[in-house]
Amino acid sequence: MLCKHCNTENEEGNTVCKSCGQPLETEDTEELEDIGVSRGRFISTVILIIIGALVLICVVALVFWLVFRNPEENTAVVTTTSTATTQNAQTDQANQIYCPQLIGESYNEIVNDVGNLKIVVAEYAYNEDYDVGVIYAQSPQMGETIMSDGTVNVYVSLGSAYNTTTGVAQENTTGVAVMADYRGMTREEAEQDLMDKGVTVRVSELVTDEVAPGCIVRSYPAAGKEIGPGDLVILYMRPSEEKVTVPELTGLQLVDAIAAINNAGLKVGNPEVIRKSGYSPGVVVAQRIAAGTQVDVGTEIILQINAYDMTTTAPPQNSTQPTE
Repeated sequence: MLCKHCNTENEEGNTVCKSCGQPLETEDTEELEDIGVSRGRFISTVILIIIGALVLICVVALVFWLVFRNPEENTAVVTTTSTATTQNAQTDQANQIYCPQLIGESYNEIVNDVGNLKIVVAEYAYNEDYDVGVIYAQSPQMGETIMSDGTVNVYVSLGSAYNTTTGVAQENTTGVAVMADYRGMTREEAEQDLMDKGVTVRVSELVTDEVAPGCIVRSYPAAGKEIGPGDLVILYMRPSEEKVTVPELTGLQLVDAIAAINNAGLKVGNPEVIRKSGYSPGVVVAQRIAAGTQVDVGTEIILQINAYDMTTTAPPQNSTQPTE
């Protein structure tokens, strides 16, 4: 018999190894071990079957209780649910109305005169068939069923793009205006029209020969675009080409200086009288804008005139003295 611990061969009948002293395993011992293992497996299987059966019984009992606990309670739940659904349907039906006809109506007049309906402007657009501020389309359409507090989208006319007769943007009751075609207008005309619309105006010069000097070339936004109060509008204006050179005026008599200013296309400002030695009375001793400066036509030139010496020379008189 071979020892499993030290592999020493022992005689039959020995119960312990002659070499290491460990118990020798016989066939009977192995059979007993196999029987023990099989018995353990069997017990585990039985326990699992019992647990599964208990779980199944609990599930069946729970289902049975839920289904058959009280028929009256089940009926009450179904009845309550059905009643609530019916009531909700009746309430929704009671709150429904037919959408009114809004096309052709003034938006400002009907917006607060349609009960609980919400009127929302979906778009402002030009429409030759409807005046400014008049509704020309709606959604839902007239006669469709909607909730009494539902929403109706409307489309409001801006009228024609702009008044083709005057070339001026039309005003409207919606607070929206349309840019006119200011091309060729003077700066003063265009600015005044835009300021009447409540917009902010900025002028920028653009060198071109498309229009006369001092006139508008184009605008941003362009003609036909919508504008509203507070919007910024930029006017592009051709510069006044009549830039003139300020003449030399120092040393001239006042009358001669005035003539030179007028001949240059400039404007005479109120002269300033000073006292300065080296100059005769009534002579220009200085000018506010230096000679040779390029300025716009009509620029005001202020002269400084030497004072008359009242002790020696009287200032010239513009009118004759009456004679007796």
